[in-house]
Amino acid sequence: MYLDFASRCFIQIHNYANSWELYLKESNLKYHITEHPKNIDLHVKFESDFPYSTDKVLHPKYGATGDKIIIRDNKEKAIAFDMSKIGVEETDIIVEQGFNLKSLHEILLEAIKIVLLNKGIACLHASSYLTENGAKIISGWEGIGKSAIMLKKVYAGDRFLSDDRTFLSKDGQVYPIYSDIIQYSGEFSSFKELSEYVGMKERFVMKTNIFLHSLIRKNKSSLIHSGLNKTLHLLRKLNLYEIHIPLEKVSIGENTGHELKQIFVLQQVNETGISDNHVSKEDLISSIINTTKFDDQGIFRLYDSYKYLFPDKTNVILEEYDHKLYEIITQGINNAKISHFNILRDSTVSETIKIINA
Repeated sequence: MYLDFASRCFIQIHNYANSWELYLKESNLKYHITEHPKNIDLHVKFESDFPYSTDKVLHPKYGATGDKIIIRDNKEKAIAFDMSKIGVEETDIIVEQGFNLKSLHEILLEAIKIVLLNKGIACLHASSYLTENGAKIISGWEGIGKSAIMLKKVYAGDRFLSDDRTFLSKDGQVYPIYSDIIQYSGEFSSFKELSEYVGMKERFVMKTNIFLHSLIRKNKSSLIHSGLNKTLHLLRKLNLYEIHIPLEKVSIGENTGHELKQIFVLQQVNETGISDNHVSKEDLISSIINTTKFDDQGIFRLYDSYKYLFPDKTNVILEEYDHKLYEIITQGINNAKISHFNILRDSTVSETIKIINA
């Protein structure tokens, strides 16, 4: 099996493919499968007898042997790879059979980001959708409403490209990342289309979130805001307000590059209401990079562990992460010839969409 990401990163699953396919299906993840890879960047090999022992240990999860960093899951199953090679040359990722496939998916996604970064494609913390004129990106901090706005646009006739993560190339192309859409019920006041996906518990949680968010908008007291936000944070920690929307329920854009037409950055502010602020390109790029770096904590955890275990080895791509991210986003925006840049202030989803549609 060969997986294709943005037509630039290709992964070969050497064996154990049936279990991997089953995991992807159960998780509503749709990786792009191709029969003709242009090159292979990552070889994922499942082994029944894991060939490495841990010589150097950072903590119970991370260790190393030879030139391999080793990560263990909660059942002590392991995965090993040479992080200095990821994004630089073909790299073997050795996976012990029985390793948690969700953890494998998370590690693999971080590796994909590193490979693509070296090939001029950045993975932004953003949602994206496809209009008749081209692709549009909505960036912003976690929970601010990116998915809700994108989903409203898709239900209104546009096509889905990605949720929460978006590939942007330096030549101004947006590439899709297909996975189920995770929607937080408290991010909007009315979303009738979601009713077919939720049960009684989800409806109760949705109404609770809507009520708490309405209290936040109506009260200016920082003490009240603090208490309500702690309650919302607890609901999130308990996974009580996530709604997963399968891809077959939305219209999906083609698996190819689409020309970037507009970027919107959402920002949380204390004041109510919405404003469409035309800002400098530098401010927009800084906002996108800040939210993207926040979303890339997995990369940095891996990198910190790698630098501790192998202080004399380097991965130039990660050493220059900030510079590469800035360079790709800047070139992508320039090549897309975006005429103005928008930072949209905190408000309801419907009010934000009015600005986007204007």
